[in-house]
Amino acid sequence: MKIPDQGIHRQSYVNKALHKPRLTQGVTTAVLAVCYAPAGILALGVAAAFGLIPAIIPLFIGASAHMVLRYFFRNDHRCMEIYGRYSQLADHYHPHKREKLNAPFERPARVGRGLRL
Repeated sequence: MKIPDQGIHRQSYVNKALHKPRLTQGVTTAVLAVCYAPAGILALGVAAAFGLIPAIIPLFIGASAHMVLRYFFRNDHRCMEIYGRYSQLADHYHPHKREKLNAPFERPARVGRGLRL
């Protein structure tokens, strides 16, 4: 079945795995570092002060954080990139509703450009 011509169409198959970020144990390597690096350092300090058995607690907390973040990555693979971008831009994407911005900073067409809120 031929699709009516509406512009440029892709002629070849796109592997969806190429669009997803590379994940290790369900999360990106940066998130793994955020989960386990502080937990490992804390476990080392606890092991030096109190012994090996209490040192399991920080590692368990790091593993629990990993499982929670793995759940969020299952829903959206780019959730940390989105949160990182939002932490930089915050609510300054369009600072004033009626302000005229330069072309690169305008809202996209049909996405509230010039909308009076």
